[in-house]
Amino acid sequence: MPVVYQIDSIRRIVYVRGCGVVTDEELLGHNRELKTDPDFDPTFNQLLDFTEAVDMKIRTETIRRIARRRISDLSSRRAIVVDTTLQYGLSRMFQNLRLPEDENIRVFFDIVEARKWLGLTE
Repeated sequence: MPVVYQIDSIRRIVYVRGCGVVTDEELLGHNRELKTDPDFDPTFNQLLDFTEAVDMKIRTETIRRIARRRISDLSSRRAIVVDTTLQYGLSRMFQNLRLPEDENIRVFFDIVEARKWLGLTE
């Protein structure tokens, strides 16, 4: 599956990784699966790493749907790590759609900076 996640309950974070070709169906399926996972806590921070995705076949309507169906608490931080302009554009669209209600989303080109912003300093 191109979008996978791992929940670290001790550090209170969800690690999400997108790889290969990420499509609308996979991104929406990931959100449904995460939301219903009994280990998921909406207050956990998230590190979403899409640097291994070779293509993003995501429609703008999908980004809008995800933004409207918030699954994370407004207190949680979400760091989205990208390495292409397409990924950056889609991530910024999501970020802007969540504003002004949700100010805890940041887009990064550097995973070290993203981890630092999330307080992951190991």
